[in-house]
Amino acid sequence: MTVLLSFLLKTWFERNFVVFKLEAEHRYDQKKKIKEVIAKNKTSLLDAAESLNHRFWNFSVNYEKGWHTTKDFSDLSRHYYLASFAYRILSFFAWVRRIETQMVFLDATVASSADINFIKFLRILNQVMCDTILFNGLNYNDFYATDHFFKNDFNHMCECFWKDESVLSYADFKNNLGECLVQAKPMLAMLSGVEQREDRLRWDRLQALHYLLLMFLNAYGYDFQYTSSKKIKTLISRSPRPNKTVSNLRDMLGEISLARHKEVKKILKALCHVMQPIRHTRG
Repeated sequence: MTVLLSFLLKTWFERNFVVFKLEAEHRYDQKKKIKEVIAKNKTSLLDAAESLNHRFWNFSVNYEKGWHTTKDFSDLSRHYYLASFAYRILSFFAWVRRIETQMVFLDATVASSADINFIKFLRILNQVMCDTILFNGLNYNDFYATDHFFKNDFNHMCECFWKDESVLSYADFKNNLGECLVQAKPMLAMLSGVEQREDRLRWDRLQALHYLLLMFLNAYGYDFQYTSSKKIKTLISRSPRPNKTVSNLRDMLGEISLARHKEVKKILKALCHVMQPIRHTRG
């Protein structure tokens, strides 16, 4: 009986140990590959995010000058501000799309918590440009892509910006290399003439993108890319009206389990703190 029991236990142990070993090796391999993808693209992604963040800050004080307004997209050499704005958004999302494409066959469920949150940020950044959930309760007709982008079309715009293993330079973009200037027309149309007093929601969507960008840079950027709560409150208080999408954005962050992230909570708190007085003042 002792010999038989020993044999059965040994068989059971060896079988389960092999399964455990294979699972452990799989998790380690997947974690390693996820980290490699992030590490390979992170610096370029952060550089593009920083460049776009600077443009949003500049736009927040200069939008009334109309530098970004035109109805003719055939010659963008005369419209640097609009062309470079569209370029910064699409080049940033080209890096986002690149990372997502490289991770498509990887098991992100086994990634570290920091890497999982990184992936979640990439996901919601895409959502804030495409999902009409952001406009819930705002009487928006989501059948037409007026103040949002259809996801496949948006991905195609971003993928057009890829050249070999990098993103198109601004010079190549202006020269319409690979017809990317043509593909970018929906983004140019989204940006041209946008201002907060119009009876549309594109201003609110772009603001929501900026808030998410600040959360992302504060969470994963370098120390010189960090934006303090005081500066964020200054940005929010510049707006003469509250952003209509804040509650929906907060719900979207909650659904993706990012609402409890330290940097997300900080900016959401600033949004609520500054916008409540704005609502009260405007009655």
